[in-house]
Amino acid sequence: MILMNYTKFKSILAQITPNRNCNLRCKHCFISNEHKALEEYMSEDGFHNTLDFISSIALAREVKEIQFDLMGGELSLLPESVLEFYIKTAIDYWSSFKIKHPEITVGITVITNFINVTPDYLNKFLYYKEYAQEKFLGHLEYPYNFLVVTTSYEPDTNRFVSEKQFLKWKESIKYLTSRGMLVGTALTGTSGTLKMGAPALYKMLVDELNTIPHFDYLSLYGDALNHPELMPTYDELVEFMKDFYTYNIHNGTKLFDYREPFMLENLNSRWYGAYSINFDGTISMDSESSADEQYELITNASNSLNVNNPNKERLLALAIKKSEERLIALQRDSFKVDCVGCDHVSYCQGGYIHYEDFVDLSKGECTGFKPFLDFMSSKYWSKK
Repeated sequence: MILMNYTKFKSILAQITPNRNCNLRCKHCFISNEHKALEEYMSEDGFHNTLDFISSIALAREVKEIQFDLMGGELSLLPESVLEFYIKTAIDYWSSFKIKHPEITVGITVITNFINVTPDYLNKFLYYKEYAQEKFLGHLEYPYNFLVVTTSYEPDTNRFVSEKQFLKWKESIKYLTSRGMLVGTALTGTSGTLKMGAPALYKMLVDELNTIPHFDYLSLYGDALNHPELMPTYDELVEFMKDFYTYNIHNGTKLFDYREPFMLENLNSRWYGAYSINFDGTISMDSESSADEQYELITNASNSLNVNNPNKERLLALAIKKSEERLIALQRDSFKVDCVGCDHVSYCQGGYIHYEDFVDLSKGECTGFKPFLDFMSSKYWSKK
């Protein structure tokens, strides 16, 4: 079988989970609460092995883009020296990689919730920003190769325990963005998020806080399985997305992410390859939505997909084999919904599987967001 070119950019997404403990128990979370109490974190050797694994598989698969996400758990719970080691080592590694391989785009994202953090914690991120800019100087291709700090906002979950905490969170974000920090806000598509309305969310996240919101979907994994009431309907989600991006365009297109269709890599696609790596080095061949599956891998001593495997050649070969199997599975799914002839297939990659239970595959209904993509293409993307 010949694999189709699923993306305009052959890209891989590396999501690194150096710790699993978290200071929150959000109802929408894709990680089960019982898996958030682990105190272990990734060793320095494990982190170096993780970086080597991602760069090796990127070169072997001849990708054009690497997105490296450092996430949790919650990173602010790590010892300060440990978090500094992770971030600075990643910057050092990928800036050197970029010099050797200028044809490959590299992005680094650090994901933290900025809840109950100290001023010193915030200032440290301003230091990391300067450090990244210095290291990547001359090798920076806007908007990709920045150290981007991402936090999140979901109004109808227990993300914010009190109004006081919410106001403090906003102050922290303003402190960073007013000093030149590029901050992303992840909008999880819960029913409460949609009820706030696109204008209100846009005004707060863009106009007031000066962040770059991107849309994430409520995944019925982890603790979210216990709260199906948070899941909006497919039609509600599509209409909200139309409203949000239309509002963006009518207000001067402040968000660079949504001006062109290929930027939907971060919106609705399955990446060319996704690798989630746990604190113990175990590798899951999918994004962080498979977090509970990853937890099962930790307890499986026979799992050979581990960045700490001393047989690096076997590890790389096995990882590539698993990636190809996943792409073939995605392609089979795309045939079910006639993605091959779709105008959006070059960046949609066959639909977003979280909604496959909401449509009739036998009738060829799209599991992605074709109504939204058609709307944006006809209204905006064709009129650059």
